[in-house]
Amino acid sequence: MHAPKHRLTWACGTTAAAAALLIAASACAAGEAPSPISQARVDQAIGRGLEYLSSKQLEWGEFRSLTCLDDGLKRCRFESSPFATTFVVDVLAALPGDKPASMRKRALDWLLGEQQPGGVWGYWAKRNSDFGKFPADLDDTATVSYALRSAGVSFQDNRAIFDANRDAQKRFLTWIRKDGYNDVDCAVNANVLMYLGESRPEVCGWVVEQVGKGTACAPYYPDPLAIDYLVTRAREKGVTCFAELDPVIGARLSKARQPDGSFGSALDDALAVTIALRTGTKDLDLRPAVEKLLAAQRPEGDWPRKRFFVGPSLRYGSEELTTAFAIEALHRFVARPR
Repeated sequence: MHAPKHRLTWACGTTAAAAALLIAASACAAGEAPSPISQARVDQAIGRGLEYLSSKQLEWGEFRSLTCLDDGLKRCRFESSPFATTFVVDVLAALPGDKPASMRKRALDWLLGEQQPGGVWGYWAKRNSDFGKFPADLDDTATVSYALRSAGVSFQDNRAIFDANRDAQKRFLTWIRKDGYNDVDCAVNANVLMYLGESRPEVCGWVVEQVGKGTACAPYYPDPLAIDYLVTRAREKGVTCFAELDPVIGARLSKARQPDGSFGSALDDALAVTIALRTGTKDLDLRPAVEKLLAAQRPEGDWPRKRFFVGPSLRYGSEELTTAFAIEALHRFVARPR
């Protein structure tokens, strides 16, 4: 994923994917810089993406995620879970209009109905055949709780449960259980701080140290872009102790950029654009990644699935999840300060 740092130029000899950089190629033929990406073009892509999400939202309000046996997400099955829906809800909250608001409300109603005793949530939804076989966890509980609280939806006070599930170093454990296997994940801890706030300095310090060094501190989020997305999201939502990571994450983005100026898959481009705009990274020209993202949108309005998080032997993602991240990136790109 990490390529040598490459400062993109719009010279006519640039080796970019033709489909993604058609506008740049036309400009090169004319001997001039490419035209800016128009808001109308981006708005059209966002609208098509929203239509796709609306058509795929399940009757009870959930947005799908798939459980897969391979990194390419080819051998997959649907397993009902609140987790992916929390990310789609977060994206919808930032979009104007009746359609995003209606979709968000339906999803929030479903998430509230998935609440378990004590005000907790687990990965497996109640209609899932695996519901009850595994304990609830702090990752799902934090992301669902934050989504509900942000919308002004009341739920059972669960804050004491978080502090009761910490290790000897006061880091938050993943699983809500008194004995048996447990683990610590820095991305999960970032999600927890997003919900609880930054009044746990030992957790803030540990996440900053680990993410700053680029260590493999997130067993459930092995992709660096996923970790950086979650950390910058928490910082944007009030965890200001993560702000010192902005230049580190920005430098990591520069190294991750490919020779054509993009970052890899549609999911990679979407996450990278959002991360760059959150951190205010100024030395990256995001137009190649946005061009490639626009070109990757499929006829139905969606973007291809790629894994976003993992389990011990499984991979998780969906078209709905990638599409939500793509919509977020495009919306932020046209709304950025000029």
